[in-house]
Amino acid sequence: MKNATIRDLDGVALASVVLDDHSDGPRLSVGRVAGGKPKLLGHYFGKGLRQVLLDSGDFQFLAILSTAWKGTSRQWFLELRAPGYGLEPIDLGEGTKFPEMARNSTRLAP
Repeated sequence: MKNATIRDLDGVALASVVLDDHSDGPRLSVGRVAGGKPKLLGHYFGKGLRQVLLDSGDFQFLAILSTAWKGTSRQWFLELRAPGYGLEPIDLGEGTKFPEMARNSTRLAP
């Protein structure tokens, strides 16, 4: 599990999340929304916005937010996009783990 922050494109924090350790290609599963559910719901449903920034400390990723029902609870997903390449998905390969992705992402300036 990896702690991260989902931000809007202006850098404003929407939610603190815990990401699952595995991925399905460029799609990450949010294991738990630890804080900020109302802001995340407002961004997605209220404003109809899907593009977000995934901030995991030293690294930041452009991502497309999606959601679906899993049983009786809402499951959130983040599909990572290559910086500078618009909305093309990043090909991470089957079973890529989150820390491995960080090595190939955009490093933020200190």
